[in-house]
Amino acid sequence: MMEKRLLFLVNGMGLGNSTRCSAIMQELVKHNFKIDIMTSGNGLSYFLAERDRLRLEVEDIFAVEETSYHGNSSTKLGFLDLLRSARSFVRRLRENRKSLEKILRGKTYSALVTDSDYSVCLRKNKYRDIPLIAINNADAIFEKPLRRFLGRREVFNWQLLVEGCDYIFHRLTPDYLVSPRLEMSEPYKKGRKLITPPIVRREIAFPNIKCAKRQPNVRDILRILIVPGGSVFGFSPEQLSVVSWPEGLEVKILAEPRLNMVQNSEKDVCENVCFVGRSYRVAELFDWADALVVNGGYCSISEALVRQKPVLIVPVKGHSEQWINACSLEAAGLAILSSGDDFEEKLKVFIKNYELLKISHAKSVLRSDGAQAAADWIREIVDNDFNR
Repeated sequence: MMEKRLLFLVNGMGLGNSTRCSAIMQELVKHNFKIDIMTSGNGLSYFLAERDRLRLEVEDIFAVEETSYHGNSSTKLGFLDLLRSARSFVRRLRENRKSLEKILRGKTYSALVTDSDYSVCLRKNKYRDIPLIAINNADAIFEKPLRRFLGRREVFNWQLLVEGCDYIFHRLTPDYLVSPRLEMSEPYKKGRKLITPPIVRREIAFPNIKCAKRQPNVRDILRILIVPGGSVFGFSPEQLSVVSWPEGLEVKILAEPRLNMVQNSEKDVCENVCFVGRSYRVAELFDWADALVVNGGYCSISEALVRQKPVLIVPVKGHSEQWINACSLEAAGLAILSSGDDFEEKLKVFIKNYELLKISHAKSVLRSDGAQAAADWIREIVDNDFNR
């Protein structure tokens, strides 16, 4: 019997692509699939650190160039950054194409699974007999949510062009598309597209029941976990450390303090703020927290919603998708949106409305089996291709 082996091509700029792919891999290895991974940056660090703990049965992890369009900006997306990084982006894409071709010459794969990696658009015709399965939900952005919030300045900007290119790419290039959504319905197919519930890490989807039984004080928020984005964007540790946090809160930040903050810790870091360092094992921190503060990345808010954690969302400036996500959740009564500049003001609103947010979450329980649905469809695609 032919060995079933998959090559996952994972964009490593952020962390969400890697965590949801790892959830799918965990389901696939139960059915004797062999996994190889091509990734970079945060993705490379994540899979090297976690493949044994997650029992992913990964044989090879191929490191490639990180492709990004952000330039040197640390907390926002800018048009000039895009222009400056365009040449480097194309160069790295070509290098990654060569790496992909070399990998495919050395091994035989039942299918390629890509999560926001664009090397496959340049693959040669002789590799087109390998099924290409993409994991991406840009199509969800260009449906109802975009039309609803297009009038907002934060949504209608140059970065929407990048999202549009992502949408077109995933309409034209892959043979099959897995599109995870923030929906309560069962998985369903639309042609060659599978729409699934959120795809989240297994330890988030299926928490330790003993730990999860602790109930927060409904009169107030006691514990807040801040989860900065996995990419270079997002919260600045310096900004977070000098926030005037209300008394009675415990705050943990999933990041490392900067060197200058350590040297001036008495001045910069409040007693109720603790930097816990970067960690991929977040299940215990989710159990500990009553509420979360996150960027508007799809995977971050998916994990918050699956675990029914009220969330304060601070989208990256200039990031259309994150603003659409944040606006959608705020309109549904599941989150409070902050531009970042008004963080302390919106934090007070968040605390005041915590009970209402918690009630809304209790009414909007999301399915957490998106990874299993995606893995089952990948198995079906591979089996059908094998039997042709």
